[in-house]
Amino acid sequence: MPSIKQIVLLSTLVSVYCSSAVAQVEQSLLNDATRHYELSSFITAIPRFEKVLQDYGQQLSDSEKQTTLLRLAYAYKQVNNMTKAEATYRQALDMPLTLPAEQTKAYLYFAQVLIQNNKFKEAQSWYEKYQTFASSLSEDKAWQRYDLAQSVAVNKYKLEFLKLNTPKSEFSPMFYKDDLVFCSSKSPDAFLDLYIVKNSRTLEGIASSGQDPTVNETKDPNLFNKLAAENKAKQWFTLPFSKNLNSALNEGPCTFSQDFNTIIFTRNNAKATNSNEEYVKKLKLYQATFQNNEWIDIREMPFNDDAASTAHPSWSKDGHYLYFSSDRKGGKGGMDLWVVTYERGKWGIPVNLGETINTKGTETFPFVDEEGNLYFASDGLNGQGGLDIFYVKMQEGMPVGRPVNLGSPFNTPFDDFGIVTDGQRKQGYFSSDRRASNDDDIYRFTLDRIAYNCREMLLSVYDIETKQPIPSAEVTVNIVDKETSSFTTNEIGIMKFCVGQDVSYEIIVKRAGYFNYFMRYRTQGESDDAPTQIDIPLTKAQTETFSPVSAAEKVQVASKDAKGRKPLILKGVIRSEIDQKPIEGVVVTCTNECDKTTLQVKTSALGEYTFMVYEGCEYSLESSKDGYGSISRKVKKVVKKEKDILEEDLGLFKEGDQITIDDIYYESGSAKLKKDAAKELDKLATTLAQNPTMQVEIGAHTDSRGDATENLKLSAKRAEEVVKYLAKKGIDKSRMIAKGYGETAPINECVDGIDCEESEHQQNRRTTVKFIKAHIAEN
Repeated sequence: MPSIKQIVLLSTLVSVYCSSAVAQVEQSLLNDATRHYELSSFITAIPRFEKVLQDYGQQLSDSEKQTTLLRLAYAYKQVNNMTKAEATYRQALDMPLTLPAEQTKAYLYFAQVLIQNNKFKEAQSWYEKYQTFASSLSEDKAWQRYDLAQSVAVNKYKLEFLKLNTPKSEFSPMFYKDDLVFCSSKSPDAFLDLYIVKNSRTLEGIASSGQDPTVNETKDPNLFNKLAAENKAKQWFTLPFSKNLNSALNEGPCTFSQDFNTIIFTRNNAKATNSNEEYVKKLKLYQATFQNNEWIDIREMPFNDDAASTAHPSWSKDGHYLYFSSDRKGGKGGMDLWVVTYERGKWGIPVNLGETINTKGTETFPFVDEEGNLYFASDGLNGQGGLDIFYVKMQEGMPVGRPVNLGSPFNTPFDDFGIVTDGQRKQGYFSSDRRASNDDDIYRFTLDRIAYNCREMLLSVYDIETKQPIPSAEVTVNIVDKETSSFTTNEIGIMKFCVGQDVSYEIIVKRAGYFNYFMRYRTQGESDDAPTQIDIPLTKAQTETFSPVSAAEKVQVASKDAKGRKPLILKGVIRSEIDQKPIEGVVVTCTNECDKTTLQVKTSALGEYTFMVYEGCEYSLESSKDGYGSISRKVKKVVKKEKDILEEDLGLFKEGDQITIDDIYYESGSAKLKKDAAKELDKLATTLAQNPTMQVEIGAHTDSRGDATENLKLSAKRAEEVVKYLAKKGIDKSRMIAKGYGETAPINECVDGIDCEESEHQQNRRTTVKFIKAHIAEN
């Protein structure tokens, strides 16, 4: 018979085991909910978060519970359940906890929810609270007090609320000859249909400030009745666009060919491929042709995906590129932007526009103007809240540089999207729900001032070690081959000046006790109305001596250091190793090996970096970017009068990049490397040593001759042999994964049963190196 002591011990162990099991289940459910949330699958994340809070809320720590509530509230907001979003935000923000810095945007989101629920006064107080936190100084960015998103754009636009709007939704306008086609839910059955208003130039509107979302100049309760009466009396009242196109399903945003004889439009998926209701809700693109005064031959686009939505098309003027939004596999998060080419009457394979544009959030409603510039809406890029409209230049169907937020009056804390405009953005239309009445409306904008008259550049100068702002720093701005201007930073290390379009600048910053800083900056490829901010770190000099140079002296003389050494320019371009495209936003660190001082810059939209270095010293360059490897390079001692400009171009591998090494040979039927393989493997070892943060997969492939199982085993051994060789050359073995593919991944048609030349079999006998993971945190 067990003793009391044994019974107590057994009971304690069972209790501990049960508590551990419950904690594991709770953590597993929370992780699952978080995964759906981070994928922007808010519909599926909501019930998972609800279950965690209902069944395991007591087991969560206070911070875990608050984070879970905030995520659930945001998910409710994203699916437009504003009642539950408000209640959940209140529960989270009522907890006696201080929000971490990264979660303070919850105040903004709560304010947006309150506005949607018509609680404007309370919304204003939460918005002011968010502004207080947003503008407060953080520990690592103490010098940044300037909010670019809140700055006033140089371009001034007249904004009009169009009289064609109704109490239902009107959105996504599109040019059609001299007319305007748009989407509306005003039909009696409440389906979305396409409508047209003739001669869009005669459209009348109501002047709108577009600035204060809580002020609604169109809140006359009889407004829409008055507008309807006016519209009926006018010749430009709206009509259904086409009886053939509008159906019992929802028809959405559309685009036209240059001759307006082809339309591509969005429609609900009418094909239910299984019993899952989600398929009914998916969107697809359809094409129709205009003949004999009607739209005929309606058919699906060949690149639609039954398992995903494909929507919101925009066709380039040359007819070569079609941009659209989709949540298909291969994206970055929710709805992403994609492009597909049209050549010789055939559509290609859709390509994701990449991480420059696409985020874990939503990118949608693309529009390509007559110059090939792309506009789109996003809630994942930095903006004012909800969907914001962004602009990016394109080249051969892909983005060049970073997207630019259009700012006010286009963007507000509400959803702003569906813009159409000319190549100079002088006039156009866009959609917004800023009236806070739960429906979308169409606005017209007209440029009142010439674009790019003056755009604001802000320099923020700070100490590289303490991160504190540096006041009274002397800044010399030299427009290359033109005039020179001088400025001084204010008490928080800030100075501002105007920059022009496609202009090259040399900027030199000096301050007593610090080494001088030199950089070059070009405005090529940047938007005409986007304020720009550059952070400039200064490194303390070993000597406190400093002799100011008058503005009348040459910039080159002003750039000499305290020892009188001649300054030289070290510059270069950083490109992707695979496609050789410039990479923007790479952190480049230049270390002076004489005194160990460092300077740091980020590459421009053209992948360029520039440093000022001095003769007589060696320098080390290190470059890194999140999602890429890092690379180091030594710059030999700079020799006096050798040359004034040193160039050092660098290449980075990206996660997912793969290279093939053809000249690695093995003994026949063996995993043993031949001696002549050493040359190529030594090159590979050098490449891996230069990319120390990358984890790689070494893959070995065979041809299709022989037994498939044996080929798989042999290739695995060969991959291991390559890993062993590289490890002997100093490459950390933990960075390498050996994988044998056998004959499973041929690069030609030489498979079992096909007669091939020996040279074709040789193509399949190869070694591949895939860069699969990088551990880089961007500064």
